[in-house]
Amino acid sequence: MLGRVEAGAFFLVAGFGALVGVIVHRFFFSGGLFTGGRVRIPKHLAVVDVLPSELPADARAPVTYLTQRLETLGFASGASAVRVPVLQRFGHRLILVPFVHEAESTVFLMGIDVQWRPRTELMLHLVTPLSDGRRVETTTLGALRHLRGPATADVRVVTDAASVDEIWAHHRRALMAHERKDRGP
Repeated sequence: MLGRVEAGAFFLVAGFGALVGVIVHRFFFSGGLFTGGRVRIPKHLAVVDVLPSELPADARAPVTYLTQRLETLGFASGASAVRVPVLQRFGHRLILVPFVHEAESTVFLMGIDVQWRPRTELMLHLVTPLSDGRRVETTTLGALRHLRGPATADVRVVTDAASVDEIWAHHRRALMAHERKDRGP
């Protein structure tokens, strides 16, 4: 009789330990939205405005720096930052901060993966629409390197850029392969 109680207690403790292990792995070691998370991206995204006070504390300084730096490169701050609820999952919220360069017809997005633990991941993504539904994109999102994008998108992944200026230079070089008249409005 004692053997059954010990075996039952063993399986109860082992099951509890496995559950704790799964929870710890899920919340402390799983990939984020930008670094290997397994999230299906929907075709249409609804967004919700985010007040500046709602930005995570560790993202405020990079957003301020990026805003100042991009203004010197000819970008203007777009609409307010937005949250993408459909990509939200436990422990992660995606916030996008847009910037626009009207003369170059380019949108610069700063993506912020806000996690419940005190760590925020940043991603930069530039998009220039071209005629006929084509576009040129430059991103710091390394996971895109392993995906085959649509034929209408010329995507460049830059993971070794030392500055925003360098990322912008990569994007401008990619744009040189296209006629200026082909850029969207």
